[in-house]
Amino acid sequence: MNISQSLIDEVKRKCYITDTSEITTNRVKDIIKEALPSVKRMIGVSADFDFEKEGNEEELKLFKNYCWYDWNDSINEFKDNYLDDINSLHHKHEVTQYDEEESQ
Repeated sequence: MNISQSLIDEVKRKCYITDTSEITTNRVKDIIKEALPSVKRMIGVSADFDFEKEGNEEELKLFKNYCWYDWNDSINEFKDNYLDDINSLHHKHEVTQYDEEESQ
């Protein structure tokens, strides 16, 4: 899985990580690798969904928050605290997918 440097940098900023060591960077990459499919599943988007694409700012924000919770070993609390955002984005993507299917 190829992770862009900009996504790594954004997650590091969100988690207030200033350490540039390889160990820390590898942990951030591991968190991102695990977070990508989890958050995509939660919000109901395809595996090729791009969080960094223009127009996906809300999804990227949720993704970075998920990474922050994982960095702080609090992932179990994420869904409880972000359920409204998850549901809202899931609904948004259901509607978008429906509209795309109807227009074909």
